Amino acid sequence: CSTLHRYPHWVLLLLQPRLPTHARRQSLGVAPYLLYSNRYYIRNLTIDGSQLSIVLQGLTNVVALDYDHSEKRLYWLDSGTGKIERMRFDGSERELLVENVAGAQGLAVDWVGRKAYWVDGFYGSIHVVELDGRYKKKLLSGHFKNGNDTFLISKPRAIALNPKYGWLYWTDWSADAYIGRAGMDGNDVSAIITTKLEWPNALTIDYTTNKIFFADAHLNFLDFADMDGQNRHRAIAGTLPHVFAVSLFEDWVYWTDWNTHTVEKAHKYTGEQRTNMGNNTHRPFDIHVYHPYRQPRSICIFDHFICNGLPHCCICSCSATGAVPMLLLPENIRIRRFNLQTGAYHDFLEEEEHIMALDYDWDHNNTGYSMVYFTVASKDAVPGSIKRAYIPSVDDGSNNIAAAVDLDIKYITTPDGIAVDWVGRNLYWADSKLKRLEVALLDGRYRKHLVKTDLGHPSAVAVNPRLG
Repeated sequence: CSTLHRYPHWVLLLLQPRLPTHARRQSLGVAPYLLYSNRYYIRNLTIDGSQLSIVLQGLTNVVALDYDHSEKRLYWLDSGTGKIERMRFDGSERELLVENVAGAQGLAVDWVGRKAYWVDGFYGSIHVVELDGRYKKKLLSGHFKNGNDTFLISKPRAIALNPKYGWLYWTDWSADAYIGRAGMDGNDVSAIITTKLEWPNALTIDYTTNKIFFADAHLNFLDFADMDGQNRHRAIAGTLPHVFAVSLFEDWVYWTDWNTHTVEKAHKYTGEQRTNMGNNTHRPFDIHVYHPYRQPRSICIFDHFICNGLPHCCICSCSATGAVPMLLLPENIRIRRFNLQTGAYHDFLEEEEHIMALDYDWDHNNTGYSMVYFTVASKDAVPGSIKRAYIPSVDDGSNNIAAAVDLDIKYITTPDGIAVDWVGRNLYWADSKLKRLEVALLDGRYRKHLVKTDLGHPSAVAVNPRLG
C-alpha cells in the first residue's frame, strides 16, 4: 500500500550504516523515560536514572501497565482490585475499563487497532477489549495444535503486540513452558519457542529490528530472536536473579528484578555496560519505555483482515486508507507520476538540470502528504543538490506541478543514489564523483561523511531501518 519508486539505471551498494543513537533520538526531539510499577505506585524514571517521580499512587497491586502515546493515556491492571483502568498523564479522566480480572498478569495496548489485550493466569486465557472498555471478549484459551504437538494456554504471564503485522505474543508458565504467537484476531495460533524455558516471565518487541526479547526468571537469562522464534541468541546469561518485566529503547534493554528490587539496564545484544538505575522498597513489576518510537505509526500490510467475531477489526485495513500504488520515475529534468491502477500519468515536478535519483517518506506526520527527496546533478559551475517536495499520499488526479525546496547541502557533485531512513528520520546519499557515502537528518542538518575511503563509484544506496 505504499508508493513505489524506481531509478532509471543503478547498481546496488550494500552497506549497513548506523548513526549514533543520539542522532536518531534528536530527529524527534523527544526524551524517552521509563514507566514502571512497584505494587502501590506507578513511577517515571529518566533513562539515566537521575530523576524519579510518582505518576500515580494509592494503588493495591499493580502488576501490569501500558500506555497510548497518541492520546497521552496511561493504562494499568491492578490485580488487588481486579480492575483495568486508564487516565490521562495529567491525572484527568480516570476511567474504569474492565472489572473482575484478579487473575490477570499482563497488559498490552494496541495503539493502531485501538484495543487492549490482557492475559489471565488464573483462568488460562487471553482477552481483548476496546480502549474505552466496550466489547470485552475472550480471545484464546484451552489447547492448540503446534505441528505434531499439543500445547495448553495454562499460565500465560506476559504479552506483547506487533500491530503492523497483526501478531500477538505471550509467554506461558505451563508444565511445558513456551512462547506463543497468534493473530490479533485469535487465529493462526502457534508455539514459536518451546525449548530451554522454565519461567518465561518477561517479553517485549524491538519494532526497529523486528526482534522479540524475553527473560526467564528461573534460568536467569535474557534472550532475543526473530519474530517467528528463529535465530535465538543470548544477551545475558545466568546473572538475572528474578526478572519480572523488560522493555527496550535503541541499543538498551531495561528490566525490573524481584529479588534485588532494582530497575536495571544493559546493552540489548551483549549485556555489557550493565547499570543499576535504582533500588525500590517494594518489588518492581511492569516496565515500559515511554517514547513514540515504542509505538510506531504503521501503514497496514493487509488488504483485509478476518476479525473472528469481534465488532471491529483488530488491525487496520489498507483498503480503507485510500492509498493508491504509484510509480515515481525520474526522467531527465522531470519526475513523472504514474497511477498503477488507472495507468494515468503526469509530470509531477520539473527542474533545470538532470534529476539523478529519488526516494520518499510516506506521510510521516499524518498530513495526507508524503515527501519526495531527489538529487540533481551538477553542471558547469553549478554544484549538485538534494531537494524535496510534497506529494499527496492519495492520488487526487490533479496535474499540478510541485514546488521543490533545496535542502542547501553544500559540496555535492554527482549524487547518483539516495535513500530515506523512515524510522531514524535520516537521509543517505552516494556521490560517485567524490567517491563517498554521506548522511544527514531529513531537513539537511548534521551532515556526516559515513564512508569516504575505498569506494569506487558508488551509484546507488539502500537502507533497511528494521535491521539497522
